[in-house]
Amino acid sequence: MESHSEENATKFIQAQTHFWNHIFKIRNSFSLKCAIELSIADIIHNHGQPMPLSQLIASLPLHLSKTFFISCLMRILSHSSFFSEHHDPPNEPELMYMLTDASKLLLKDHHSSMTSLLQLLVDPVYINPWYQLST
Repeated sequence: MESHSEENATKFIQAQTHFWNHIFKIRNSFSLKCAIELSIADIIHNHGQPMPLSQLIASLPLHLSKTFFISCLMRILSHSSFFSEHHDPPNEPELMYMLTDASKLLLKDHHSSMTSLLQLLVDPVYINPWYQLST
């Protein structure tokens, strides 16, 4: 049986976790927006097999100084199950990425593509009024 102070500490940690999870959800939406704008799902799909991070980066229309951030972006998108990470063969040091069922909804030509909806929901016309909610 937990003591009163242990129970309070557990409740506090659960409340903090809830808070952090809630405020960081916007990060996921904007990460998806970035993936759509860079056509990451389409690039991996057109590759036809698990794609090494270095090849993905080389396929993106980005200045070399910004490529570091692609590994961070892919980590966020993989953590939220939009892509899956693989090492193939298992001792290969470089991560490879594959589509998941969720990332197929990011494909521009997919019959169930949800890219337009996401672009609408993160558009400044839709987002900016939320900045005025308290007024």
